[in-house]
Amino acid sequence: MADIRLVSDSDKLEIGARTNGDLNLYHNGTNSFVENETGILYVTNKANANMVLGTNDTARLTIESDGTVVTSGALQPAGNVTTGANLAVT
Repeated sequence: MADIRLVSDSDKLEIGARTNGDLNLYHNGTNSFVENETGILYVTNKANANMVLGTNDTARLTIESDGTVVTSGALQPAGNVTTGANLAVT
């Protein structure tokens, strides 16, 4: 395993064999970025049954352990929506 290093703002942490990295992590001084350059990006939470994706203005998407997806704001699909047997609209 290669040495772990700290990088400054606007420097990319490049992981993988591809030129410019297969996976890049960086902060530009204002925003943070995760860039996947190859394959599928899998994000797995092994520490808890739920995964929460959120913003600092409290908008949130929660994926629960049973596969239920809960959003704290309006759901606004950009394309087609396919549902299973249980669809609740309120």
